[in-house]
Amino acid sequence: MTGDGLDVALNFAAIGHPSIKSQVAELKALGSDLKSAEYKRYPALTIQAQTMTNNQNQVVAVVQQPLWVGGRIDGGIEQADVGLRIGRAALLDVRRRVMEETSAAYATLRGALQRLKAAELNVGEHEKLKGLVSRRVEGGVASNADILLAESRLSQAIAQRIQLKGAVSRARSDLLALTQQPVAGNEPVPAHLLELPEPERMAEMIVKTSATVEQRILKVEDARITSRLAVASMMPALYAKVEQNVYVAERYGETPHETRFGVVLQGSVEGLGLSGWKKVKASDSRIDAARKEVAAAENDVRRQAEALVTDILSLRQVVRSYELLVTSTEETLASFLRQYDAGRKSWVDVLNAQREFSEARISLEQARSSLEEASLRLAARLGQLDSFTGGNE
Repeated sequence: MTGDGLDVALNFAAIGHPSIKSQVAELKALGSDLKSAEYKRYPALTIQAQTMTNNQNQVVAVVQQPLWVGGRIDGGIEQADVGLRIGRAALLDVRRRVMEETSAAYATLRGALQRLKAAELNVGEHEKLKGLVSRRVEGGVASNADILLAESRLSQAIAQRIQLKGAVSRARSDLLALTQQPVAGNEPVPAHLLELPEPERMAEMIVKTSATVEQRILKVEDARITSRLAVASMMPALYAKVEQNVYVAERYGETPHETRFGVVLQGSVEGLGLSGWKKVKASDSRIDAARKEVAAAENDVRRQAEALVTDILSLRQVVRSYELLVTSTEETLASFLRQYDAGRKSWVDVLNAQREFSEARISLEQARSSLEEASLRLAARLGQLDSFTGGNE
């Protein structure tokens, strides 16, 4: 089914893009990891069967309930929870990137379609000019050279139209790779999606709402938990234990089943404790590295946002300039046509005016497309396109 409009394209991308599907599956796995960590609070059941010398066979069932393990279970749950939050931030980051690229691709397609429309008008206007000069040749007031020149300019206009049709095809292909379903692109970008805050505020707003920065901040918390777990791993563990002989057979027959209750204090230290302390120091270094990654991520996000804001401000001026140029070249063309009829302008002057008018229209559409693309990229980074999630979480 073929859709139309930017909202349709964004919903298609949110539902069907492989990167989003992959991250949603990863988020489900992280949720299972959290459940698994929480279940470690429950008793553990162990079945042990062994055969010893003197024909002694034994099957023992052991139930062991953790009472105190130095914070390893709570730390593992906390780390799994942070991992889940990192996964959510990663999913948001992927979605925003896909929304940004999809909206930018849609703006590119819209721009290509508008430039193609301008090229179609240019071909039609050249055909009219050729008809005009052909009638003048038949009336004996123009030369055959004027017809040849008109045909030459018409051929150039047709060649330009062919090139722009290729640009439209490439833009549609790029958009299809993101949406996974065809989008016609006939609808203009809704005005409310192009509304942005004041330029001076945008960079810091993007840093505060950045999912990339959020991931880095959560990784600092993850590194802190890893450091605490490194200390906890050197602590002993206290368990309540119930042990039941399910089956015991010796050389002289089966012995009675026996149930034993008790408390077990268990611990081990690798490398006389030196290995554990090295792990703690390594974890502390990772905390420092994670903090520096936060600063680096904030700097990158801010720099990219400022570059986009600069582009938007300059493109707004370019669009206004091209709008004035289109108006002036259109008026010039109309004036030259009147003067040509009066014999005060040459045929070359008319064709040159037509070319300048057409180039101004195409340049205006290119500038508008670039402005829409930059604005939509900023909107995506600000979270203004987050509503187009597709409901696949």
